[in-house]
Amino acid sequence: MSTVFTPRLMRPCPQTNGYLRVTLLSFDGKQSTKTVHKLVMETFVGPRPKDEEVRHLDGNKTHNTLTNLKYGTKSENAQDRIQHGNDAHLRRTHCPQGHEYTQENTSVRKLTGWRSCKTCDRETHRRYYAARHGKSVTIV
Repeated sequence: MSTVFTPRLMRPCPQTNGYLRVTLLSFDGKQSTKTVHKLVMETFVGPRPKDEEVRHLDGNKTHNTLTNLKYGTKSENAQDRIQHGNDAHLRRTHCPQGHEYTQENTSVRKLTGWRSCKTCDRETHRRYYAARHGKSVTIV
């Protein structure tokens, strides 16, 4: 005897990270939660290639139309976040140690666009050099 399921419209719920999710029910009655953007891509494009993720081309995590989604590398996804102003690191004005991100005190990584504090980088290098060579070095 087979069970008949009635199709119904699913209501996506936002996750704390901003992505929309839906709860699916399998034929054996088990529930699973999936994100909408991944379901759209798997359904209409195919399985996610190894080492790639789903990108939102307009930067809006709730805009899950096929024309707005694309598989891409982690680096491409990071560049999308930077381009759309959604990268949390770019909104920070100070490094974790409290140094201000100024043009003179900030270095920017080419691939990801992430910033690092030159003062902290110098201090890390100084400690590493001192530990390796058994002496103290002052970097000005």
